Amino acid sequence: MIKAIGFDLDDTLYDRYLVYENVYKVMEESIIQTDTPFEEFNAMYQQNSSNEYELFINGEKSKEDYQYDRVIKTYKHFGHLITKNDAIIFNALYEYYRSKIVLRPGAVELFEELKEKGYLLFILTNGTEEGQYNKLKNLGMEQHIDPKYWFVSEEIGLSKPDLEVFQYVQDKIGLQEDEIVFIGDHLVNDCLAAKTHGWQSIYFNFDSIENTLVQCLEIKEFSELTGYY
Repeated sequence: MIKAIGFDLDDTLYDRYLVYENVYKVMEESIIQTDTPFEEFNAMYQQNSSNEYELFINGEKSKEDYQYDRVIKTYKHFGHLITKNDAIIFNALYEYYRSKIVLRPGAVELFEELKEKGYLLFILTNGTEEGQYNKLKNLGMEQHIDPKYWFVSEEIGLSKPDLEVFQYVQDKIGLQEDEIVFIGDHLVNDCLAAKTHGWQSIYFNFDSIENTLVQCLEIKEFSELTGYY
């Protein structure tokens, strides 16, 4: 019997694509013109961001260097050498547009329905403590999910897809594997890892990516879960 339902943050509860698209447009218009399609730039940036984050979380790089280097390395990949000051501008733009994020359509309605039915709701997200908490506050998540059930990788010292992070959350909410569902947009970090640990998982496939990795329920909008639980 399901008693708790968890949510990833980035690209699940809000559209991170729009944040970076806005940042990229301003950079192209005002700082450095790459003439690279945003989709290609963003794919490389997200890859570098993930790699640099791993160095940070493993104690091999400072938070400041990780945040700057992911930007510098992305531009370098496309043949453009940018300065640290350019990276500072990029990150400042990101902070600005991040403050404007909103929940995806249907999220609030789903939260209210699940709470009325007595489900415990939680957040499990990779990222820095400051950054992820700022996003959650910008989204007004304290109105929907108790902050004591916000689990951020830097704060707890564990990151998805490490199975220990799922056990950590499970212990904190005091439930068994078969009582928990997790919803996320990343096939490996969210869906496969959660299912491997014994939780049920739901793939938030907003980008219509072909899934041949894990058998699970797939949704593209939160409204698809109305009345499901």
